[in-house]
Amino acid sequence: MTFIIQTSQPKNNGEFCKEDKELSEAIETIFPMMTEESLILWNTIYVPLNYKYDVSYIIEDVLHMLRAMREVPTSGELQINWPSNTFSTVWNLIWSEKKLAINSNWYSVLGHTEQLLNKESRIEINLSDFVCE
Repeated sequence: MTFIIQTSQPKNNGEFCKEDKELSEAIETIFPMMTEESLILWNTIYVPLNYKYDVSYIIEDVLHMLRAMREVPTSGELQINWPSNTFSTVWNLIWSEKKLAINSNWYSVLGHTEQLLNKESRIEINLSDFVCE
């Protein structure tokens, strides 16, 4: 099945906030509300991600997910509850040395394609291809 991430070329405002302590805070600071969105292609369904809020909210979980796959490359399981109200989904990840399967439940996304996403809720992909995305 299909899993691709398209990052686009979002405009950033070049702002710096010395109070930002986390990567998520810095991402929220540098991106204005109205800029291009990142897209996830999930089984032929496009899921937009707003940089200011969606990406900033999920970045720590993305890093946690990638760290778990790197630290236990032979096999593992992980559940991620994505926290954004415009990217609200639960992913159950199961991986081996070469393959990754994600079973998902979609609750809320930009574009209101949750019903379609839940019909195509599982993907299987080469683990290295997923990590590269």
